[in-house]
Amino acid sequence: RTNRKDANQETARAAILALTAWQTADPLPDLLAVAKGDTNVTRQILALRGVVRLLSVTSDRSTDQTVALLSEAWPLAQQPAEKRTILALLPIYATPGALRMAEAAVNDPAVTAEAKAAAENIRLLGIR
Repeated sequence: RTNRKDANQETARAAILALTAWQTADPLPDLLAVAKGDTNVTRQILALRGVVRLLSVTSDRSTDQTVALLSEAWPLAQQPAEKRTILALLPIYATPGALRMAEAAVNDPAVTAEAKAAAENIRLLGIR
């Protein structure tokens, strides 16, 4: 975990990849910190992908807590692929907050179709 801040670029990258492969959600705060604040774009992207992956790992988080973390990750997602991955998770954690997130994402031209699909899938689960 401490190596994610290592001055050596390769060591820091390797640490982020190791945290991403974790079997539990324990490194989420570490990866979120990198995704939010690392000056290296590649490490930011790797960390964000790790955040999204670890959010799908079984944990004792509530559905609302998971949606809150997805909401926190959303503005960090700069690439359509990352946005699509987040949108794909929303129906799994179907809450009014997830629906609001999907509906807001409809305005993003890069993922409009995926956002509409996520919102519709959430509505099909009875969430309004």
